[in-house]
Amino acid sequence: MDSLFPLMYQQHLQNLKKDFILIGYVRKSSVYASYRDKNIQNMVDNIYSRCKVDKCYVSYSSEAHSSIVSRDVKDDVKTLAKLKNIHGNTQDMINAISSSKQKICLVVIDYSGLCTNHTNIYQFVRGAG
Repeated sequence: MDSLFPLMYQQHLQNLKKDFILIGYVRKSSVYASYRDKNIQNMVDNIYSRCKVDKCYVSYSSEAHSSIVSRDVKDDVKTLAKLKNIHGNTQDMINAISSSKQKICLVVIDYSGLCTNHTNIYQFVRGAG
């Protein structure tokens, strides 16, 4: 059964694409700075290949417990220019979600990839809708 899970998950995400835009989100902690670009690029590549997202946004350096809406407000565009297949930072993602006329499914690799503060996630989802 364990070997079927990734396939079943990918099929589920593919079915969601009928009604949703799949947006991937990758977040990297500010603590681990060595090989940051390579690590983030690997995360982006994985979310595209494993989750079949339509777009991917990146928080280049933020903490898992930080407020989602306050991330990347002062982001340096040059940091993202090195990365391939991304559509912007957290603020760009918030704008895309807020202005979308289609339903959005936000895809993250794991819970801490988005945020470890459940209240923050709730406020983000309520505010973006």
